[in-house]
Amino acid sequence: MPALYPGLHDEAVKKRHLRYARSLVDAGYSFDMLVDEGRADAQELVRDALALPDFTLGDQDSGTVVRTPDGELAAVAVVTAVNYDNGTALFVRALATAPAHRSTGIATVVLGLVPQILSQVGMPTRSLVTGACPQERGSFFHRAGFLVLEPGDPLPYDFGGIEAELLDATVPTDRCWFFRDVK
Repeated sequence: MPALYPGLHDEAVKKRHLRYARSLVDAGYSFDMLVDEGRADAQELVRDALALPDFTLGDQDSGTVVRTPDGELAAVAVVTAVNYDNGTALFVRALATAPAHRSTGIATVVLGLVPQILSQVGMPTRSLVTGACPQERGSFFHRAGFLVLEPGDPLPYDFGGIEAELLDATVPTDRCWFFRDVK
């Protein structure tokens, strides 16, 4: 399985995540679960920030949102949990940051919080976190600790085709799969 970018060592990823998280919390940002009253705003942020005018949150979608001290939505991670033969997979359907809040580490932190979605509903947090991205975004996922495959390479897990249903509308055809086993 050729990798465009191998995942970084867990300790390096953890240090980077904590540095960004501390900075954001100190600045007054808050991190919460995506709940019903925030779904419309989250969907709109994904549509605007990622230029995906047809993106729609599904009933199965959950996620994490980041708000500024004054309550403005700054970032969102939209995920769907899927059970498969090896356990639970969390598909990152969208990861979006409002333009005014980019380059602050928000996307890195919110992506790192994705496994906690499982703990919020009483499930074990061990999971495979996966998704697809355009090749030019591959280095971001690499720095966040994910293994990123070469463009066009298939995902080395069998999810019975659900990945196409969940992700095809959000990434280009030259996508790179990214994944990380979270324990």
